[in-house]
Amino acid sequence: MKKIIFILIALSLNNAHSKTIANCSSPSGYSFYPYIGLATKGDSGWAEDKISGMRATLKLLISHT
Repeated sequence: MKKIIFILIALSLNNAHSKTIANCSSPSGYSFYPYIGLATKGDSGWAEDKISGMRATLKLLISHT
């Protein structure tokens, strides 16, 4: 867990040399759950999906070497 936090902090410090490619907040759409493995017949098929309160940003990190 400490490694993940360190990596996130290190990446956030590098934001001065980055370019935002895309932003997404509260994404929604559809997911397909196949009738295999642990999924029952009633749970399989297409279902509407939404992640409330989530925000994601895709950035291109620019290296100045």
